[in-house]
Amino acid sequence: MDFDDVLKLLGDFGRYQKRQYAMVCLIVIPVAIHSLSHVFISAKTDHWCVVPELQNFNCTNSDSVEREACIKIKQNLARPKDDVNTIPNEAQCWMYTSEDITEALFTNNVSRELDITLCTNGWEYDTSQYKSTIIQEFDLVCEKAAKPSLSQSIFFVGTLVGSLVFGALADKFGTETVGVSKRTYAGLVIEFFFAFGLIIMAGLAYFIREWRTLQLVASVPGLLYFLYIPFFPESARWLISQKRYDEAKKITEKAATVNNVNLPTDFHFSEHTGKPSSLMSFLDLFRPWPVCKRTFNVMLCWIAVNISYFGLSLSTSDFGVNHYISFLVSGATEIPAYALSIVALDYFGRRRSLSATCYSVALLVY
Repeated sequence: MDFDDVLKLLGDFGRYQKRQYAMVCLIVIPVAIHSLSHVFISAKTDHWCVVPELQNFNCTNSDSVEREACIKIKQNLARPKDDVNTIPNEAQCWMYTSEDITEALFTNNVSRELDITLCTNGWEYDTSQYKSTIIQEFDLVCEKAAKPSLSQSIFFVGTLVGSLVFGALADKFGTETVGVSKRTYAGLVIEFFFAFGLIIMAGLAYFIREWRTLQLVASVPGLLYFLYIPFFPESARWLISQKRYDEAKKITEKAATVNNVNLPTDFHFSEHTGKPSSLMSFLDLFRPWPVCKRTFNVMLCWIAVNISYFGLSLSTSDFGVNHYISFLVSGATEIPAYALSIVALDYFGRRRSLSATCYSVALLVY
């Protein structure tokens, strides 16, 4: 008996499948947290050169008006002003020379005409919002400013490799236990948990402002998923592909018991179980030509969607509002979007839904 035929007898989405599905959905939460933790762990903060001459310059002995003016002088001395001939924020990488700083401290004469030099003593950072980030700890500013973006790019290269490897493994061995009528539902409901992960991340980042502690708190709970191993059953489809028919039968019978259905008394798997499609490979996505065109179409859509999604999600701190609120709202808005997607796919199908969405986004951008 073929496994897909058995799946029809078990039911498209019975109690057994729901239990497995719920366990898989929970795994998505830490995936979401780590996918976008970069927003807070490598958040950009204001910075300026460390100026030794200013370290011992005390403004606290002055009255409030003089103290404010004193602090302003220190800031101006630590960071030269930008002008039309420099790129924005270039001053964060420069400082006035020691001689000019000493003179300015006594004359209150601060201007762009003073001689400047590159930072030689490191940087100071605004820690009013983030107590520490990887940028602050490793001085990833100025000539090293591209490294945080590089690290995020490397993360997504790993995502690309993982998608290719584990996608191929899933196609080869199977993990599908949900019936055809519920696959759209199952494929999208799991995304709600991705949104929940983003909401949780916003809360963690709000209460934990040190990047190492935040990374630790976000990572350690993932170890709990190893507890799944004794309780998460092996894929019957994979067992069949390995010719372990007796084990596959036992798991299928257990699923039938949980779903409260009866299997045929002569039910069994054998070497004839399976379909020729299981022999297909990744290359079959590019042959013949009509299939190749569809594959490239889907790939281009995924590229456009991911660039837009992660481009916006990783830039929530640049929206000009509270970083934590903007990230929280960004994650929360995904929930009604996924709900709408379920309805759209059921009523209009994938092609019309995708085309309408892409066209609408193009009009908004235009």
